[in-house]
Amino acid sequence: MTTDKGNFRYIGTTSDVVECENCGKADLRCTVIIMPVDAEGNDDGEPCYYGSTCAARALGVRGGGAAVRSAATGARLQTLMNAHDAVRMLKLYGLPLSGEMTDDQRKTAVRAYVRYNSGVQARIAEHGGTVSDMVRDMLARKHAAIAEAVLVAGAGWKDDKQPLDWGYRPEITRCWAQVTWDDVKVD
Repeated sequence: MTTDKGNFRYIGTTSDVVECENCGKADLRCTVIIMPVDAEGNDDGEPCYYGSTCAARALGVRGGGAAVRSAATGARLQTLMNAHDAVRMLKLYGLPLSGEMTDDQRKTAVRAYVRYNSGVQARIAEHGGTVSDMVRDMLARKHAAIAEAVLVAGAGWKDDKQPLDWGYRPEITRCWAQVTWDDVKVD
């Protein structure tokens, strides 16, 4: 989200950090994770953990903390869904969930990328680069999505060597706003 007062985007909420980085208030139920962005919408710095009232002031949001909490809860769900998609895509292309890809993984991913994406040659002609560059870009974007989910999930992440499967369980029937890290499966 970008605002006139400041350029930020919501990442989500977390209960692992319970102190506002802006005012120092402690023992909050949760904090809102916002990322500063530049004029073009690219991340510009480190994520900030603000209480909902401080986040509302920083973002210039009308409706105060309640409006920010609502938007941040939706962003939390979107962040977890993006991570789920990232894991699915990386598995589809045979790419690592963290770290660098090997040369064999790159070759396999390039073949899969050409197979699954029509018009690759037209995009290369239009934008330049190679299919390997497209795969590297995809890998970086998917790793970033997983990293944001780790910010939201916090203590649910054990280590980067643990395989992930963030598949949604069919028995989840309650409101999406109440989805927590425990609702996603980590193998």
